[in-house]
Formats: sequence, structure tokens, C-alpha cells
Amino acid sequence: MQLQVFILSMPMLCSALPSLYPAPAQESVGSSYWLDQGQREIRRVEHETIRSLLKSRAKHVVLFIGDGMGVSTVTAARILKGQLENSSGDEAQLSFERFQHTALAKTYNTDYQTADSAGTATAFLTGVKTRSGLLGVNGNAIRGNCSSLTDETRLTSFLRMAADEGRAVGIVSTTRLTHATPAAAYSHSVDRGWESDSSSTSDDRSRCPDIARQMLLNAADYKVILGGGRQNFLPEELKGKRKDGANLIREWQAKQGSLNCSRRAYIETRNQLLDLEPDKVDCVLGLLSSSHMEYHAENMMKQNLSERQPSLAEMTTKALELLTVYGKDTGLVLLVEAGRIDHGHHGNQANRALHETVALSDAVEAAVQLLKQKKLLDETLMIVTADHSHVFTMGHYGLRGQPITQLKYKRNATTGRLQLDKAGDDLPLTRSGLSPGSRVHEQTHVAHVIMYSAHLGPYASSQRESFQPTVAPNIKSAIFVNAAYIFKLVSGFVGFV
Repeated sequence: MQLQVFILSMPMLCSALPSLYPAPAQESVGSSYWLDQGQREIRRVEHETIRSLLKSRAKHVVLFIGDGMGVSTVTAARILKGQLENSSGDEAQLSFERFQHTALAKTYNTDYQTADSAGTATAFLTGVKTRSGLLGVNGNAIRGNCSSLTDETRLTSFLRMAADEGRAVGIVSTTRLTHATPAAAYSHSVDRGWESDSSSTSDDRSRCPDIARQMLLNAADYKVILGGGRQNFLPEELKGKRKDGANLIREWQAKQGSLNCSRRAYIETRNQLLDLEPDKVDCVLGLLSSSHMEYHAENMMKQNLSERQPSLAEMTTKALELLTVYGKDTGLVLLVEAGRIDHGHHGNQANRALHETVALSDAVEAAVQLLKQKKLLDETLMIVTADHSHVFTMGHYGLRGQPITQLKYKRNATTGRLQLDKAGDDLPLTRSGLSPGSRVHEQTHVAHVIMYSAHLGPYASSQRESFQPTVAPNIKSAIFVNAAYIFKLVSGFVGFV
């Protein structure tokens, strides 16, 4: 199938690109357009009966990202979850499918129809769309051009805003912590590939430090950071990738003394993670793999538990156990990424991608149960979404109960080509009238909902008096059937999407 697609694509690759339709005249690659657009969208969907719920601050925020998790991935992962529980699967539910509200998010970058994870992460973490490949900078920056990184192009993530207000902030990812999604939470880079000094082509390392260095510069006060990518923080003589000889792990440890974190913990194993206790440690850096963390399916097959890396659910649970203590008075903000859904799809390995999606569902369920147990769920905004989708489909006439990872396709008797027929993934459901409404939003809306609900940035308490809603009908909730780039909300703080 892969060869067939490549052959069909050859004429396009060999011919000149078609003329491009222009972007809207009013659209800007800078910050102000997207910040204004996000605030207009908040006004559009805000309703007086819902605003009464929003008068209180969302004390806690948890954002889950399924990297590469489109509609068809969610459909197939739901079936896999059911089949892992010995049922046909179609009737099963992923944990976040029980959330009250669902909508669609538009994922394009300012320069590409099909987005990359750097530009999308910048959009949903800062509220500003940008170019493909850029992290924490607006579309006026140029990829690979260090001189285009200026104070005017830098953007601030809502995690940074929260940390500046004294909230307990955390990042959890199954990818390298310098990879696109987690990196957008703290870095400002004109190239997502500049993960360490050895991969950076910057001609000005003081203006454009590598992303691992920026985690030390910009996120040392984040209370919990868990993921992979150890090699980008260590020099070559310690099996790292750094050519400058720097040991950023030691530098992180040394810096914590000035950040009111005398009881710091650096960890590398699952057992070390599980043994952490919030009353014995004040901040944690966990580099749990040299590069990306292992795929969930392979990791769980290890019989020796001491050889396993922590699962996404275990990392999420521990992060919340710590952050709910650290942020007991001020609140917490946590970003959790299931980053290897994307990697499985890139490798045409649906089995891996779907197991990663089920692992995300497990992590969401673990978060809900922990917050419920601590009686914090009602003051928590929780969002589950994705950065982009993948070319993945369930194109077959399979019998119900057929193993989802063993789909069989027919071949045309005449041509010999695969005959994919119809697809089995979910569909959006929209209607107007007396039923709850549904919405299609810019991806930047994720950041604006979080900032609005948590009183951050342009929606800080001091600025809310002048922010008046525009009343619109039928906005009590927005429901799609497993909408693309799943955008789901739970808590009393968000009655609209």
C-alpha cells in the first residue's frame, strides 16, 4: 500500500507546485492577530448561564496531548481497548470519551495545511499559531534563522505564566523532553531540531541556545519534569550528545538551591519514580530514557518489573501526587503527552500507535481517579486533545469482533490492487436547534480556554472586569462523536467548548 501511494504521488512530485490560494488578508503571522482571534472566540462561545460557572478560578489544569491522535486512531484504539478486555470492542469507551463536552480543533500552521508538532504545540500552549518547525515564537520568525528570534517574536506558554504566578507546574512526556510538544512549554527556538548543541546549527549560541539548555534556563522552577532524552543533557564522555562538555543534569541540581528546592531529586528508573514521596522531595527531574521512552506494548511485555520503564499512567499519577501537594494553596498546571502514538503511525505500525492511545486513556483515567480521591476534580480543568492526525484508516468490511490489529484487505481480481472500500472510523455529528451545540475552533482556542479558566495572561483577574461576554444561543455544550483532534473538557469551570 505504501508503494502504491508513492507511485500515485509521483506526478505531483515531478511537476511544478500549483499556485497557492492566498491566506485571508486580515491574517497575520505575528502574535496580535491570533491573540485577538482567540479572545473573540471566547466571547463568541461564552453564555451568561455558563459565565456564572466561570466566575471561579480553575485552580488546577491538566492538559493531555495524544500526538498524532486523529479520529480514526481513537476509533481503532477504542476497539483495541475492548478487545484487550475480551469483547468485540466497538461498544467500549476510552476514558476521555466519558467527558461531557467535545469539539473539533483546526490544526494548520500559518504556512502549512498539514501541521507539524512544533507549530501546533506552540498554538495550544501559547494561543498563537505559527510556522511549522518553530517553538515558542510567532510566525515572524524564520526557521533556522537565529537573528529572527527577538523579544517581539518570543511567546509565553501558559505553563510559564502559571509558574510565574507561583503555581506548581509539571511536564510529563513519553518522548524526549526536548522534543516538539514538551519543548514548546518552555523554549523559544527557531528550529525544533536544535535539541542539543550537537544538533544545533545556530551561529549565535547566546541568542539561540539549544533546547536542552533552555530547559535549564526557562523551566528549572517547574516542579516535576518527567520524560526521555537524557542524551541531550549529558556530554559525550557520559554517553550523551553534548559537544560542549556540559552536564546539564548537574547544573539543574546545582540551580535548585536558589529556587527553594533544597530537597531535589534526579531519577532515571521506574523504581526511583514510584518511591518518590511528596513530603521528602520538593522538585523532580526524571530523565527515564536515553532517547524516547519505549513503546508501551513492548515495555509492558517485560516480565522483570525492574527492567520496565514507567508507564504514562504511572508518570501521570506520580506527577499529580507531587503537584497536588506542592500546589495545594496556589494550584497546579500539568502537561502530559503521549508522544509515541505519532511515532507508531510514522512507522506504519498501527499496533504500536493504538496501544499508545490506550495507554493515554489509562493515564487520563488515573488522573481523574486521583483528583476525585483528593476531592480536587470539581476545581480542575482537564482537556484531552491532539496536535495533528495521521493518514490512518480502517478501510475494510471486517466482521465485528475481528482483531483490530489484524485487519485483512481484499485485492481487486482484475488489477491486483488493494480494495479498501469503506472506512470504519467515527464521524462528526452536528445539528442546530434545541439540542446542545457543537463547535469547530482554531487550535489556539485550547490555550485561551485554559488561560481564561485559570485567570492567566490576558484573562488575569485584574483584566477580567473589562472582558464582557457576547450572549449566543445554544452554547451549553458542544458534542461530536469522537471529534478529530479530540478536544474534551471536564469540570464545572468549562460549560462551553
